[in-house]
Amino acid sequence: MNFEVEVLEQSKERPQVVDFWAPWCQPCQILGPVLEKLASQAHAEWDLKKVNVDENQQLAAQFGVKGIPAVKLIVNGEIVSEFNGVLPEAQIKKWLKENVPSKESEQLDQVNALFDEGKQDEAVPILNQLIEQDPKHSEAAFLLSKVYLFSDAEKAISLLRVAQKDPQFLDEVYYLNKIAKLIELGNLPDQLPKAPVKDKIIQGLQALSQKDFDTGLNFLIEGVMIDKNYHNELPREACIAIFKYLGETHQITRKYRRRFDMALY
Repeated sequence: MNFEVEVLEQSKERPQVVDFWAPWCQPCQILGPVLEKLASQAHAEWDLKKVNVDENQQLAAQFGVKGIPAVKLIVNGEIVSEFNGVLPEAQIKKWLKENVPSKESEQLDQVNALFDEGKQDEAVPILNQLIEQDPKHSEAAFLLSKVYLFSDAEKAISLLRVAQKDPQFLDEVYYLNKIAKLIELGNLPDQLPKAPVKDKIIQGLQALSQKDFDTGLNFLIEGVMIDKNYHNELPREACIAIFKYLGETHQITRKYRRRFDMALY
C-alpha cells in the first residue's frame, strides 16, 4: 500500500478508517471482520484500509500505534478520532456515526454558514433536498421554517410541527410558532377584539411581518404600556418572542429590553 496516496490523499475525498493489525493478534481477528462488515454497509461514506504492523513498523510508529488493534479515522489527511482494542459492534457504529462526516452533515454545515452570512435564500434548495430525502428531518425543517417565517407563516408553522418533535429545538420552536401566529394575526385584524390599544398592536404586528423589528417593538411596547393584558397578554408575548428570535446580544434586543421591562412594571 502506498499510504500517502491510498489513505492520506483519499481521505480528502472520503473518510478513511485505518485498522492497524497483525496476523498473530487474536483481538485483531475478532475486530477485523466486524469492521469489514460495517465497511460493506457504509454505502461508500467511508473506506476501510488495513495496515499490517509487522510489515509497516515505521508507519505504525509514525501514527503512534503502541498496541493493536488500533483504529484511526483520517479525514482530510488528519486523524480526527481513534480507538484501541476490541469494541462491540454497536459501540463501533456509534463511534462511526459521531465521527465520520456525512454528506448530510456537510450540507448542514454549508446551510449554517449561509445563515451566518445572511444568505438564507441560497440555503433553501439544500434544505428542500434534505427534507425530500427525509420528511422528518427536524433540523432541516427548523432551519427552513426560519426562512419562511415572515414571508409564508402558514408554511413556517407546518415545518415547525416537524421540528418540534426534536427536543433540542423545543424552546426555539415555541417562540418561532408564536411569531408566525402573530404575523398571521396581523394580516387578519378583524380577529382582534376592539380596544384602545388595538391600532398599536396591528401596526406593531404588521411591522413585524416586514421584519421591521425597530418599528414593531416601538408599537408593541406602547401596547404593553396601554394594556399589557390585551388579548391574552399579546403585546407582552410578542415582545418576548421577538427578543428570543433575535437573541439577547442583538443590538435591537439591547436597545428595547430595558424599555420593555420598565413598561411591564
